[in-house]
Amino acid sequence: MAYNNDSYNLNRDTIIKLISPLFNENINRENIISLITHCLSSYNIELLINIMHSNVVYNQIRLKGFVKILPKDIDTPVEIDVLNDLGLLFENKYVLGIITGDDGYTTEDEKFDPYYLKMKVELLLHDDKRKFKKVNDCIMTKYLQALDLKTEIKLIKHLETME
Repeated sequence: MAYNNDSYNLNRDTIIKLISPLFNENINRENIISLITHCLSSYNIELLINIMHSNVVYNQIRLKGFVKILPKDIDTPVEIDVLNDLGLLFENKYVLGIITGDDGYTTEDEKFDPYYLKMKVELLLHDDKRKFKKVNDCIMTKYLQALDLKTEIKLIKHLETME
């Protein structure tokens, strides 16, 4: 995975200051904040704060759902012009993938966790001969952006013509 310089570690006191205003009117404010800071992992708290302060609607990651990711955030080298020629360069800058599971220790019978630290993703890329190829990878969830269902339907129709 490429090094991403956009991440910062925040201490517990800073986290509390960021989430406290959400519960100003609640009689159980201190217990709610304690529950959040003790029960959620630092990753989950980071994701929660990112969602809270985003100016873009957060689409929850779904099993078998499509995601977009910047090429710099995947390990597999790609040629942008080849992806574009194949119709796989989304919004002129994103690689596409399909969620195949979370990277936790769950079994098939257990529930998929859309907020897990890493996701198993089937990336829609190309091979050395510039042909469509699927590549399995495990990617930090914070780098993935889920697509809405309407967009997914269009992509499914496009992919059916490639396979």
